[in-house]
Amino acid sequence: MAGIAFGGETATPDIVFIHATGFNARTYRTLLQPLGERFHVLALDMRGHGLTTLPHKLFSYTSWKRHRDDLIAVLEHFTAPVTLAGHSMGATISLLTAGVRTDLVNGLALLEPVVLPAAGYAL
Repeated sequence: MAGIAFGGETATPDIVFIHATGFNARTYRTLLQPLGERFHVLALDMRGHGLTTLPHKLFSYTSWKRHRDDLIAVLEHFTAPVTLAGHSMGATISLLTAGVRTDLVNGLALLEPVVLPAAGYAL
């Protein structure tokens, strides 16, 4: 999985940022770079986006659980919980991750998460 980092490197980043559908980590560099003055920020390119080379299917997406599982795999390499931040798809992936692995997440910062009523997911 590819990504970019801002701020001083530590064993565990303070913030892990996930982009929206169709974007990548570099899209948010002007937003994230100033945070690097105070925090270690890691922005990831999710499967099928940016420079990440994990296999993906362009069609037949039925869930973002694959992205959630990819994020969990990354977070398991850190020595402490992180704050997850994301925009749209990234915010939803952050919520999905925090919902199943509270031990990996100590906070959330969400921009426009995609949250639908239960009936919306049935469609």
